[in-house]
This record gives sequence, structure tokens and C-alpha cells, in this order.
Amino acid sequence: MQETKFQVQITIGTVNELTVQAISDPSEILELEDVLDDFTKKWSKNPFLLTGFISQFMKSNRTRGWTPYIFIVKSNEMIVGTVPLMIKKRLEMRFAQFFMDYSFSPDFVVEELYRDACIKCVFEYLFKKLNCSFVSFHLPSESPNLEIIEEQCKLNGIDFSSYDHSKHFIIPVECSWEEFQGKKGRRRIIRQIERKLDDLGEWEVEYFDDISDRPDLFGKILNVEKRSWKGHTPKVLIVTAEEILMALSGSQIVAKSRPEFKCSAWFLQINGKAVAYTYVIKYRGRALIHKTAYDDTYRKSYVGKYIMNIAIRDMFNEGQVKTIDFMGDFAFMEFWTSLSSNYVKIFLRKGNVAPLVKSLKFFNIVLDKLPDDKKPRFLKTLF
Repeated sequence: MQETKFQVQITIGTVNELTVQAISDPSEILELEDVLDDFTKKWSKNPFLLTGFISQFMKSNRTRGWTPYIFIVKSNEMIVGTVPLMIKKRLEMRFAQFFMDYSFSPDFVVEELYRDACIKCVFEYLFKKLNCSFVSFHLPSESPNLEIIEEQCKLNGIDFSSYDHSKHFIIPVECSWEEFQGKKGRRRIIRQIERKLDDLGEWEVEYFDDISDRPDLFGKILNVEKRSWKGHTPKVLIVTAEEILMALSGSQIVAKSRPEFKCSAWFLQINGKAVAYTYVIKYRGRALIHKTAYDDTYRKSYVGKYIMNIAIRDMFNEGQVKTIDFMGDFAFMEFWTSLSSNYVKIFLRKGNVAPLVKSLKFFNIVLDKLPDDKKPRFLKTLF
């Protein structure tokens, strides 16, 4: 664990000494589970920023080639901010970014009073102590940290650029299920799907309220994934399996100490075989639809849409969820909603980029010889 001290102005005329700890060992993160999770719960509603998930992300293949860190900012030994980042050295330069992708809604978790100071300390650590050349963040467009990040860039001579990157479709749960389902003819379409299911044989929906203690269900989920479109692309299936296992492992850790946390799963079974599933994480009034898939054999029967609709119906009727987040922006999600939360990607650059320019000249020569389907993956190795 690395620790660095910074002198930072918190309020007008008041200067505090803040420390930044950079922890890269997942086991050390779990040792701090109670205190870190208490802080995160106070300042964020994002379950993926709890230590159970953080430790799994740090061990996952998504960080291969990078060194993952949790940066913990403290004032008088009290945590006032955290941020999950990973860093790598490439082409004689250092790069940094969140080690979660945008679908998990990563962000700085900071105490309001220390918001500016925390971000300033992290910038000092990244750009001065580590001498990073490029830093990239995906942030919710409504994040209060965006404005502060841009301001810190101006103060420290860091180039800042941003663009609208993606969105999550969301459903505010503000009415009864009957009122919601009656809009846009959803009820009629679902009845049509049910008639299709009747023609296929015996069918039922199997619901598991809390699967955090059901590791056996991983195999059931994976069997559906293998028969989905992902099963035709082995590399995609491998990544999907890793993400599901990571989420289930993280859920088991979080559920032990956070009674307000729950993960549920719905399976549509036809003639005794699971043909579609939806996996949802529930936390503090939010439901995050983490994974869903269906057997390609039943594509024309719309089994994926049906099981998703059942999951949404049950969450409306339970009365404990205020927002349903699809964690993505696929076209089929518009069957239920057109509302979304938007995400911005920002790029920060500082220092001499001559080594990068020199290397890119070489890359251009190599890229000209690569087939088009190989170029995006090759470019991803850079950042």
C-alpha cells in the first residue's frame, strides 16, 4: 500500500493535510470492507462500488495488462473519498482509467465537503507523482464531479476534452403495473407471446428472490448463454461467463454484510428446459438489470422479451424499487421506456506526447497491413 500526503485548502482560510492511499491488493480491500462500505453507502447508491464487487473487478481479466488500484483519500484518518482506477505503462507513458466500464456507472465517491479537495489530491497523485500522460473517465452526465474535473484541468494545465458516449435506459417506477403495462399496447403484445409459448408445450417462470447463496445457478445461467447468440462467438461467451461469475462472486461477499442488497433471477422454462433468464441486482431502491439472454432457437417466440417483462412486472408489484436501470441502451429496451441517463467520456492529457506520435507513425504502417476486422482490437491495446 502506497501513501502520499497533500496540503489542500478545504474551506476559505483552512488548509488540511490529506493522504492518498493506493491499494492494489484485493485482499487488503476486503480487510477494509466494513469501513469502506459504510463510507460508500453514505455517499453513493451504486452497489458495484462496494468492496465485494471492487475486489472481484480487481482480480478480473478486464484489468489484464493494467495495475488496478483503489485510491482512498483520508483526512485525520477518516475516509473522505475513494476512486477505482487502473494504470499501465505503454510507449514510455502512463495511462489511467476506471477499471469498470461505463455500464457499471463508476465515479468518484466523495464526501460533499471534501469533493474539490479529493479530486485535486487524486489529480496530484496521477499527474505529478505517477506522471500519467493520459487519463480517461466515463461519468454520468449528471455527476457533480464533472465540473470539478474540468476546473482542475484548467488550474493544472491539463488538456480536457469530452463527448457524449452512451446511455442507460431507465424506468422510473411511479405508477401501478396495470397502468404501466396498459401504455403503448404492451399488454396485447405480451398476450401474443404467451399464445406462442402455449404452442411450444408446457412452460413456466421460475423465480429466485435471492441468488447470492445459490452458486449452483451459475451453470443454469451459463447454459442459456451458450445457446444464445454469444455462443456462436467463443470469445464473447468467455467474457460474458467471466462477468457473470464475477458479479455472482461479488454478490455473495456483499450480501453477507449488506441486508439492503439482493440479487434475483428469473428463468423461463419450456418443457423443463431454461430458455431465457434475467439477472437483477437490487440495492437501495434501484434495480439494475445486469444480464439477460435467451436461447436462439426460440428467437421468433420472443422468450427474451417475455422473461424481461415478467421481471419488470414483479419489481413493480414488489413496491420496493423506485428506478429500474437497464445498464445499457439496446434497441429492444425501448419496448418499456424511452427515458435514459446519459454518460460522458472525458479525456485528460498532460506532458510530452512525442513518444506517442513517434509510435503512431509506426502503428499506421502496421495498421495498413491489417484487415479491417482486426484494427479496432489492435487499437484498443493502446488505451
